[in-house]
Order: sequence, then structure tokens, then C-alpha cells
Amino acid sequence: MHPGDSPDTLGNGSDDNVVRNEPEFPPIPKELEYLIEPGTYYGRKYRFDNDVQWFIENADESDFETLAALAERARLSGDYVRLMEWMDEVRDVVERMVDERYPYRLVISEQQRKEFLRLMNPDMPERQREKCVRQSAEANEFLLLKVRLFVLAN
Repeated sequence: MHPGDSPDTLGNGSDDNVVRNEPEFPPIPKELEYLIEPGTYYGRKYRFDNDVQWFIENADESDFETLAALAERARLSGDYVRLMEWMDEVRDVVERMVDERYPYRLVISEQQRKEFLRLMNPDMPERQREKCVRQSAEANEFLLLKVRLFVLAN
């Protein structure tokens, strides 16, 4: 079986009638619509690292030519920058959806949180520093404990 040969099946469809109040994704700019079809094809088929590795080792020359032509068009037209900006907008919507659906609690005092943020790169926007605190807390409670101890020791 090759990567992407069978679609992912998530759940059993029992929540099909659930109504969710989710934010809308920003529409892709018209000038980027040429990326939808190849992005959907390659993005779904080669989503995970091992799939991408398989693709690199086994792809046809025509696949590489297609992707090289798309990359060159996006680079020359400035569409790559526009695509990255649009992806940032979409990422913000997804993060809001996740935050609303799965709220988190950071179990450190406000003073400790402020100190942790202060220790991070001051040129980083505060929102991004806040996300780093959250990701650390979610990804590894042991790391958070070490940060607490470090903050308390200083």
C-alpha cells in the first residue's frame, strides 16, 4: 500500500447531526487558487513524515516537475509570501477553535507566569510567548515543573 491510498476514517459518523458554532476560515485569495488542487492532492496523500519520506524516495519525475513548477511560479509572483500570510490567518482560526473546545489551565501563579514570559526572547510578540508557555505546559508537565523551580530559584 502506498501512502494516502486509503482515506482516514475518524469516528463512526455518529456526530453527524451535532451542530457546532465554529469560526469560518478566511477564504484563500483568488490569486492563490491554482494551489488548491495540487495542495489538496499532495497534502492529503503525503501528510505525515514517513509518507513524505516515501514520496521523496519513490516519486515519479513528473511529480517533481509539477512541484518545481508550482514553487517557481509562487516564488516569482510573490504568491509564496501571500500563501504564508493566509496560512497564518487560518492557523489563528484553528488555534481559537482548539482553545474554545479544549481550554487549558496553567497551574502556576501569575507572578511565575510573568517571570517565565520575561525570560523568553523579548523580541517575540507577547501572544507568541504566551503560546510557548501553553505548549510547554501541555507537552511536558515535567518541563513546566523545571521552569517553576528555575523561576522560584531566581
